[in-house]
Amino acid sequence: MRHIYTSSWSLLPVTTTAAFFIYSVFWGVGNPAPPLETCLWRSLLLVSPSVPVISTTPSSFPLFVHALSVGKVVRLAARQYHPKNSKPSSREYSTRKDECATLQIQTSGCVGDYNHYRTVALQSTPDRAVSLLTCDVIESLQATSYPTLERGDLGENVLIEGLSFRFFQVGKQYCIDSSLCDEDEMEVGAIQREGADGLAPSSINHTVILEVTERIQPCANLCKLPYINDESLTPKERIERCQEFIVHLDQWDGYRGWYAKVIQEGIIRNGATVSKLGGGK
Repeated sequence: MRHIYTSSWSLLPVTTTAAFFIYSVFWGVGNPAPPLETCLWRSLLLVSPSVPVISTTPSSFPLFVHALSVGKVVRLAARQYHPKNSKPSSREYSTRKDECATLQIQTSGCVGDYNHYRTVALQSTPDRAVSLLTCDVIESLQATSYPTLERGDLGENVLIEGLSFRFFQVGKQYCIDSSLCDEDEMEVGAIQREGADGLAPSSINHTVILEVTERIQPCANLCKLPYINDESLTPKERIERCQEFIVHLDQWDGYRGWYAKVIQEGIIRNGATVSKLGGGK
């Protein structure tokens, strides 16, 4: 919400009126109304589509739109292979990935990250080297039926704010640039990586280029998340909740996330900018 075009503020009187209209009409009696601030931002979207507003409305009234043309990395994650919990058949398996400050990206994938299906069934295909997800998805899920869902639960390597999930398209290339991240943090990260992979700080590439290859298909492995596989529910109710979650995530292309292959290897840091090569929305 901090990435707002200044000219949009001149529309505030109009948006205020529209906000009250949304607040009183779009939600019927007996349905919980959204916060007034949310209505204001949605109204601003109606008169200025360039504003990066996300949807927190019920799925029957989606307002997902393209946000700005530049996003920001807010979370990086990877999960190393472990013989006891890296296989979906394990009781300890989870799609959740652990947060990290830096990801080293190679054509083979994210260093230190393991995906069982990709490794075993797809012979480590480079077309699924990196998984991307946008914050609008997380926030819309939290605002509907899954308030306890957290960042990382869907197994994304790179979480991006300021862009809609619809911003990404199969076959398009995207630049993730960490060169403007905090210099002190970058220097510390470079020193740590030098000891781990033998690269000198000066040889590290802070610009990664990815090409989106396919939408991520929701699968039953997500049903091991504790708020889906809720032990307080009966087996039948758990199955139904699992099916509902998968169907919900499969409503729109990219809502579950995107897979990408690596065109240019490098390092991604938190705070990196994300943009489409060639510009545009």
